[in-house]
Amino acid sequence: MVRPRYELNKRSRHPFQIIQLSHLHQFIAWTGSRASEPLKLLWTDVDFNQRLYTKRDTKSGKSLIFPMSERLHYILKQQRELLEDCPEV
Repeated sequence: MVRPRYELNKRSRHPFQIIQLSHLHQFIAWTGSRASEPLKLLWTDVDFNQRLYTKRDTKSGKSLIFPMSERLHYILKQQRELLEDCPEV
């Protein structure tokens, strides 16, 4: 009998990794970003006070500034707490 693919690739993940993946997927879903865009995001691109974030090096080659929704603000705050001393989001 052939085992389903997900069982072959199943690895135990640390809760930290699961939370990060969840934040990544939520960011993409709530912003409509391409998968590579949140991976390029730095904390210097996020302004929590004005609730803005900057996408740098987009497909068009421009940097774009976007407003943060309430949900995105919450997701990024959670990610910031998770990665307290890291420059990347």
